[in-house]
Formats: sequence, structure tokens, C-alpha cells
Amino acid sequence: MKQFTGAWLPLESIGNTFLHECVKIVESPELFNTFKQNQIFRQVIGNDVLSKTISDILYKNIETDSSILDKISTYKTNDIHGNPNLYNYPLTGDISPGTLYFLNILQSLKNQFGDISNYDIIEIGSGYGGQAKIILDSGVKSYSMIDVMPTLNLCKKYLSPFGYENTNFYDINTIPSNTYDLVISNWCLSEFDETGILNYIESVIRFCKNGYFLMNIWDSRKDFLLKNLKPYFNTIEEYPEYPKTHSNNNWLLVIKK
Repeated sequence: MKQFTGAWLPLESIGNTFLHECVKIVESPELFNTFKQNQIFRQVIGNDVLSKTISDILYKNIETDSSILDKISTYKTNDIHGNPNLYNYPLTGDISPGTLYFLNILQSLKNQFGDISNYDIIEIGSGYGGQAKIILDSGVKSYSMIDVMPTLNLCKKYLSPFGYENTNFYDINTIPSNTYDLVISNWCLSEFDETGILNYIESVIRFCKNGYFLMNIWDSRKDFLLKNLKPYFNTIEEYPEYPKTHSNNNWLLVIKK
């Protein structure tokens, strides 16, 4: 096990307030029932209140994907807790933009890597566990999550009613140097300084066969990240984020051995 070194940059602004709110959400049934509408929580994790315009695009991407639609009732259980925004579509009924967003990532993962049902997966930055839930419902060998303890406790609380038996939870002081088929991170890797980025490359990413990262960094940390991935991966590819969830030109990083 390794301990995280480096800085999580949001701590300079909303970070501590967000973490305190996660503690309160875990402890309060009332706050847990509505946390996806929580203004403080949404400043860091806001997929479930994406606009109707973005939600429409996300729906269009999956409306012809039978592998997703055949299990849509299971995937929609992601909307049971937290009171997300819901929009109605012909083939899904009421569904949140957050669930549609995570389904789009699941679809993208399958497009990039093929069948992931036998994968051991690790996620850097679990959030409340929404992405984990969708991938677990799709079917994988195991799913591990790393985050700071307040967020990780929320993730555990969120996922526990669904009874998954193939999950592992690691706080940033107990990072495992295990081998995984895939490491993913939705934005989280972008939120570290260079020391933090290198920490995750050396302690987690280099032990993985593949990686999938949604990114929103364009400063010198981007060149630093790509330079330090090159010794470990044969393929390093960049794609524009689609659909765009922000006015900035966010991007997708896919790495393969």
C-alpha cells in the first residue's frame, strides 16, 4: 500500500467545504435523500443536473444501443437516491442526465476496449459511486475505487443497498499497487498538481493495462502527464470530449499497453 503525496488543487477553493458536506450527507438521511441537488456538492460533482440540452445528446447516443437498453431498468436504479433531475425519453422513461452520462462512458469504454466483462477495474476519484454502479451493473470481474475518506464513505453508503460483492474501497493513504485491466478517472486526475499526477502514475496507472481519463487540463501539467506516461504505454491517444459538458475544450485520454 502507498500513501498519496501531492496536492488536490480544489482544496484551494471549494475543496474543504465539499468534503465537510460529504460528511454531513453521510450522517443525515435528509441530506442523503437530496444530495444530488446540493449546491455545495454540485460545485465538484454535478453530472446529475446537467442541462436538458446535454441530456438530449446523451440520450441520442444510447437510444440505438440494445446492450444498454436491454438493461435500462437496472441502470435507472442509479436515480433512486439523491433526488437528481429527471427527463423523460421514449425508450428509457424518466432518467437523470447523470445516469445517461455514465452510460455514455460505459458505451465509450466498450468502443475503446471491447468486452470488459472480465476486467478488473480501478477508478481514481470515485465521487458518490455513480460511474461505479453503472459499470458494475453492466458486469465486470471487480471494481475498485480510490478517494479521500469523506467522499469514499459517501460512495460506500450509496452503493451498499445494491449488494455488490466485487467492490474494493481504498482511501488515499492505502493506495494498492495491484495490476488492473483498466484504470479510469472522470476529471479527477486533472485536479492534482504535478506531484499528485506522478504519484498516481507510479502507484496505480503504470500497473494497469489500459487507461481512460476525462481531462480538463491545458497548462504545463498536461505535457508533464503525457511525458510520464510514455515509458509505460505503447498507445497514448487524445480525443475531444463528446458531448461537450463545458465551454472549455475538455478532452479524453486513452492509453493502452
